[in-house]
Amino acid sequence: MEKKILICPLFDPWYYEFYLKGLYDFYKDYTIEFSFEDRFLRFKEFVNGPYKKEFFYYEIWENGHVKKICVAANDKCEVNETVYDGADVYAKVNVDEATLQSHSRLLPIGPNFGINYLSIPNYLNLSWKLYRKAGIKNPYFRVYTHQSLKRCSFDVYADRKPAKDNYLFYLNYPWKKHTNVTNLRKEIITMLQELDREKVISFTGGFSRRRLGPFEGLEQYSAGKRYNHKAYLQQLKQSAVAINTPAVHDCLGWKLGEYIALGKAIITTPINRVLPGNFVAGTHYMEIKDIHAELKEAIRYLVAHKEERMELEQNTLAYFEKYLTPAKAVAHIHSFAFKKAGAVHI
Repeated sequence: MEKKILICPLFDPWYYEFYLKGLYDFYKDYTIEFSFEDRFLRFKEFVNGPYKKEFFYYEIWENGHVKKICVAANDKCEVNETVYDGADVYAKVNVDEATLQSHSRLLPIGPNFGINYLSIPNYLNLSWKLYRKAGIKNPYFRVYTHQSLKRCSFDVYADRKPAKDNYLFYLNYPWKKHTNVTNLRKEIITMLQELDREKVISFTGGFSRRRLGPFEGLEQYSAGKRYNHKAYLQQLKQSAVAINTPAVHDCLGWKLGEYIALGKAIITTPINRVLPGNFVAGTHYMEIKDIHAELKEAIRYLVAHKEERMELEQNTLAYFEKYLTPAKAVAHIHSFAFKKAGAVHI
């Protein structure tokens, strides 16, 4: 019997090209295609509401059964109960312990990040089919052309470079609506500037800039130039340390996923989202409770102790390759789906 993967054509490429790549990498002996049947097109109801970035739906057809999979990569921990009720697996990036305990088909899959996977001809073809077969103008077309195309391919992450012993690169976005996130980042930038003046590190970065220059009021905290995604990754690869704090809504930000993918020595405040496997403080990252009391000393320590820093790097990269690559994330979902009872018989 044919083994196949059917994919909903309505998904935000900025968030889900990562998992699309995972499908093609993992299901090498399956037929993989987009489906324009009604049960896939029902996700049209979400494209203009609060869940417009939330769902990547696909089905696994194998051994006379079908498994219905929903991947949710949004920032918040809440579950869409309607979608959850119709899925065999609700795989989610941001999951807290309480939500996990109350939803037996909920699977934490850890941080991801945006990549460019679909070529322009492929995305044009998908958009044309969506219009021709279903009469739907692709609501995510502008996201693809204006955002996804600016991201690097996944292969760029595999081209890792040795870190420079005292170089530290930190670049973040200043959120207007989330002032607590921005203010914390401002304090971190201030500390890095101080460590640079003290010659502990050579610091580059700050808040990202717009085309017309730094954001108003943040001039002294802003990077000296603009970085596209490729340039950002080139600098990050050289950084001896990567600094992580929770992003918007306390979520697992893309930067954490990138830090792990690049095998960086990470200093982070406590991570209060559930990750797959065991992502352990002291083994995979250095945890600090208080930025003000501990960040400077943590940086000093890792800059001065190269062996400990390299051990964190090796452990973090091993964790990524075991749990978080696109193929391993999809493999984890597949394993979870077929351990669960109640598959719909074809």
